Amino acid sequence: MSNLVYMKPKKAGPILLYRSEDGTLMAEDKDGRQYQRVKLVRELPHSFPDRFISIRSELNEEIMLLHEIDQLDERSQRAAREELNRQNLVPSIRRITSIRKHCTEWNWQVDTDFGRLTITMDNLLDHVHAINAGRWIITDMDGRRYMLSNVENMDAESQYWWINSRDPFF
Repeated sequence: MSNLVYMKPKKAGPILLYRSEDGTLMAEDKDGRQYQRVKLVRELPHSFPDRFISIRSELNEEIMLLHEIDQLDERSQRAAREELNRQNLVPSIRRITSIRKHCTEWNWQVDTDFGRLTITMDNLLDHVHAINAGRWIITDMDGRRYMLSNVENMDAESQYWWINSRDPFF
């Protein structure tokens, strides 16, 4: 008996990628079905950075596997390349101005080397990961990453927010 497993690939068809008014990546398939907050995942990021791109729904379900970015129209190619470039960008957090919990979401107001941003997470345990002593990767709900390091060298307000956010009763 063979251990070989055959996978039936998702049917590829034309798909449009574009940004909504609020800047989130959207997709529309050939049947006119729209998907909000889509994610692009490079399946082979080092070997084939512009090939085998998984287009995933907000629930992380694969909509389709794009064999090459060049299969898209120009507008969709631009949106895809922009999104993939954004994923590889890891801004450094220089200052924390507030951390607030609203219902089930955490909202961090931070200053980064790319300007002021709001980072939204649904919980801290899944989105704050220690890399080593004094360095953390913060991941937002859309999978964008931010570097937080040397909090002890930050201003007192940043240290206050960081220390109190780690308190389970915060």
